[in-house]
Amino acid sequence: MSRAFAGRKPTPRHSSPEELDRARRHIKHVIVLMMENRSFDHMLGFLDHPNPEFPGLTGQRFDNPFLLPDTEPMTPVSPDAENRSYFDPPHGHLSTKMAMHGERWRNFKMDGFVAANAEKLSGKEPVAVPHWTRAIVVGLVLSVVAAAGIHNLARLGINGGWREVVWWALGGTVAAAAAVVLLALHQLPGRRGRQFILPVVLSGSFVGLAAYGLHSAEARRGVGTWMIASTLGALWLLWSLSRRLKQRARVPADKLGSASARAMHCMSPDKLPVLAELARRYMTCTRWFCSVPGATWPNRNFAHAATSQESVDIEAGFYEAPTIFQRLDQAVKQDLESNEPFTTWRIYHHDTPQIIAYDALWKGKMAKNWFGISRLFEDIRKDSLPMYAFVEPCHTGEQSNSQHPGNNEQNGDDFQRGEQFMADIYNALVESDDTFAKTLFLITYDEHGGLFDHEPPPPSRHPEGLRERRKGGSLARRLVAFFVEYPKANFDFRCLGPRVPAVIISPRVDGGKLDWTLYEHASIPASLRLLFAPDTPPLTRRDEVASDFLHLVRDEVTPPRKLADDNQRPQRMAKRLDEVAATEGPGGVTATTGDDLGRQLAALRSQMVAVLATTGPVEARRVMRAAAQAEEPAAILFQRRAEQQRAR
Repeated sequence: MSRAFAGRKPTPRHSSPEELDRARRHIKHVIVLMMENRSFDHMLGFLDHPNPEFPGLTGQRFDNPFLLPDTEPMTPVSPDAENRSYFDPPHGHLSTKMAMHGERWRNFKMDGFVAANAEKLSGKEPVAVPHWTRAIVVGLVLSVVAAAGIHNLARLGINGGWREVVWWALGGTVAAAAAVVLLALHQLPGRRGRQFILPVVLSGSFVGLAAYGLHSAEARRGVGTWMIASTLGALWLLWSLSRRLKQRARVPADKLGSASARAMHCMSPDKLPVLAELARRYMTCTRWFCSVPGATWPNRNFAHAATSQESVDIEAGFYEAPTIFQRLDQAVKQDLESNEPFTTWRIYHHDTPQIIAYDALWKGKMAKNWFGISRLFEDIRKDSLPMYAFVEPCHTGEQSNSQHPGNNEQNGDDFQRGEQFMADIYNALVESDDTFAKTLFLITYDEHGGLFDHEPPPPSRHPEGLRERRKGGSLARRLVAFFVEYPKANFDFRCLGPRVPAVIISPRVDGGKLDWTLYEHASIPASLRLLFAPDTPPLTRRDEVASDFLHLVRDEVTPPRKLADDNQRPQRMAKRLDEVAATEGPGGVTATTGDDLGRQLAALRSQMVAVLATTGPVEARRVMRAAAQAEEPAAILFQRRAEQQRAR
């Protein structure tokens, strides 16, 4: 624990009735911008904050020797990180456990970050665990079917008698074709559906041949040899797939220690002029922890629903837990038949946003509340922001600006675009004094991204009661989870994940101050519910006890200032908004890239398009299917549907 934290107990703080009343009188809008995969120490550990109690890293070592007997054991923290990340540090559930180095998810030493990075770079990172027994059983059954079909084909080729089985094979083919149609229309429209046509149809033919073999005693003779051969082939295939799941080493063994130590490299303030300056000017939350010691998906889910529904790693698919957006709608009734967007909430995004995992938020009329990023600046300028504006950065492609380390392996352009994105939103608010005076703008990050933070996460509580815990989700999630599951290491959701940066920006908060309150991502729905929907129940037990940040609101207004490094801001701003708007038209957004997050979002896109292509008016479905066939980016498809809903 750092010197600044000495004697400070990590306890939640709940606003008093007087503080809540003050916040409700003054704050009409909350904007949350959630960036990607950076820890508090990595981004702000060497910040030259005006408050001498700032919990910085200057003059301290924080060595990370855990589990590295063959490498340099002393790996001190240093302010020499670059915008370029070189590789994406491990941040899955078990990798985070290794980095935190505790006992039964308690008593964390926070000295395993270098070791976790070494595990990944040496090809030993804990990855998804296949249920091999289930896979083998299914594989063997399919191999038996294939063996019977091949055997019958061989016998027929030698002995003739095709007329006896033609109807069996034809029936199997027709059944398989029907399955392909169902798959193409309802699960994977477009190219992803077409690539399954041939293997599924052939499989159907073999099923028909195998059915004939089981029906005919004559055909069953000699099938045992084929079954043994196909069984061995299936086992070999499963073994090779298991090896491919393991990552290969990416650095020579003699450089493993120095490469792994990059997890300890932190940003100097000059590398992040926007976030650092906002942290100096406004309220820096020194104890904001991510909700799950794990990856992006569950942590973002906690920010929306105060639960991840028992998920600790990325499980692409739809989630049905109630969200803060629905709580706001319960408190302030909306006209579903109106073409106007809701005044309660809007989601602003660029490419495929992770929040589409909550399909209830964009089905039917809900789609009209989704906008491109350029609309955010228009709503700020026109003083037409909703109560809650959730902003999701661009995760993939040439316009990415989420600051995810995986987007910066080749260069640091994504990181710099992320800084500029924060500046654009802040400067737009400064230009709109009336809007800014009644707005809280929160910048935070979804999880630590495998990067060092020295502060041990405190205990928490499971979001659900014991009788209410369940592993729900869409059919796709359940099907994948049947064969592949991320290991939970007996995680009970009773501790938080590593710290992440969090800065609360508003003329209504004390400038240049530190907030020592214990926060987590469930503090977002907790604060929004208390502010805008106080008569609605909590989403889960987690947001019920989470601290809210409404106690920071003051009666006085401090005149805000533009960021000093942008003297020609209006002209530059207009140019950048034109560029952003141009990317939100057809063909303007680059499709997702090949990194892990890109593939996960692409899988989610397929499920989203399947819903959009099979619901709504006939003409809308036809247009959506045509767009899916053309492989249009998800953001364009989504905005097309949103415009259709707003025009109805």
